[in-house]
Amino acid sequence: MQIYTSYYTNKKIADLNVTPVGISLDVPANLVFEVPFYIEEIAPSETMIYYSYQMYRTVYLSKLESVSVDRLKKRFQEVLNFGGGGGPAEGKDLVLLCIEDLSHMGDWCHRRIFAEWWQKKTGQVVKEL
Repeated sequence: MQIYTSYYTNKKIADLNVTPVGISLDVPANLVFEVPFYIEEIAPSETMIYYSYQMYRTVYLSKLESVSVDRLKKRFQEVLNFGGGGGPAEGKDLVLLCIEDLSHMGDWCHRRIFAEWWQKKTGQVVKEL
């Protein structure tokens, strides 16, 4: 299983063989693909959206540490085993989605903080789609 990150309005997601997973506070309506799963453990809290980058990063990394790699591996496997109601999605990859489009220099988002943390903890690179 490969893990990717992206944003909800990335229309390429609909053409890929990936399982979309929401990791934001809200999932936008009227997407060109379904987002059948949500992993609250990776989503930021509502108060975090008001933090500076450094404070956000510190609080978010602390949240990830409290959840643990083992717990997230289990959650990812649960998503793949469930397969969106259509049976197991084993062998499929996951794409963790949030709202921010990071195409502008200097933009940042919790999904890329997650990606850095995940790589540091597991050695697995999480690419942005």
